[in-house]
Amino acid sequence: MNVSFKPQVSFAEINKLIKDEDGNMIAEINCFDYAWKCLYVGALWVKEEYRKSVLGSKLLTDLETVARKYEVQSWKNGLLESLVLINSYTKMP
Repeated sequence: MNVSFKPQVSFAEINKLIKDEDGNMIAEINCFDYAWKCLYVGALWVKEEYRKSVLGSKLLTDLETVARKYEVQSWKNGLLESLVLINSYTKMP
């Protein structure tokens, strides 16, 4: 049996950058997908003065929507376990 290592999820759909009205970067999420329908969240960053604005939660929620669209079976995330900055985010079941 051959297993495809071709990315299943669009790079643009799982890597997001949010800028303010002046074009300055204020939040981003960087991910990549493995074979076998698994996502890896490499980085999630929100500029300090925007951390209570739910931008981080929005990035994760958008990623969850994409994960459901592509029927991702799991995601590896070294940061969600220790992420205390995003209190309102609930992990994908």
